Amino acid sequence: YITTDSLSGNLRYEKLTLQNGFVENLDGDRIKESFVEELGGGAIHLSFNVYEGVSEQNKAIAKLPSWAVPMYRQYNNCAIRTASGVQFGTFDLSGRLVPASGEVGTLSIGLNWSGRTAWAAGSCVYKVD
Repeated sequence: YITTDSLSGNLRYEKLTLQNGFVENLDGDRIKESFVEELGGGAIHLSFNVYEGVSEQNKAIAKLPSWAVPMYRQYNNCAIRTASGVQFGTFDLSGRLVPASGEVGTLSIGLNWSGRTAWAAGSCVYKVD
């Protein structure tokens, strides 16, 4: 066997490239950067925790690397920080077969972000083939 001390051995890992004014919410370096990682078997794990930026539906939060773009659009739940607490929202992953409402290969804003006053955080596992 070959061993390594890299983040994911021979599988891929990449920090997300944030867009539309979003920045990392690292919470004093207690939270990991927003990223995608290959799990094997065609599965990808995505995790993000961002603040600032826009809150308009379908606007991109980040660009996915080409190896992490799903075939189909994915709708997922996330947490949205508001002035009165935390609420549920959604985020979208625009796949290679994307409807007109999104840009292929992006993590984007879904529903219920209008009350956001600080961060938004989400995580999911999805298939790319």
